[in-house]
Amino acid sequence: MKKYNVEIVTHGGCDDYIDNWIGDYIEAESEEEAIEIAKQWLIDNGYDGDVEALEYVIR
Repeated sequence: MKKYNVEIVTHGGCDDYIDNWIGDYIEAESEEEAIEIAKQWLIDNGYDGDVEALEYVIR
């Protein structure tokens, strides 16, 4: 397992914001798995938007 910093890009007017909403690294086998875990974390923690519409960046 590796640790991934999954950040979420939000678009606001002229600016893009990149934040790690989860606040910690995600342990996963791959980047794709880390993104899926991040999506589930958002849902579990009350995000009511479309997690598929968000842009994810691995750092």
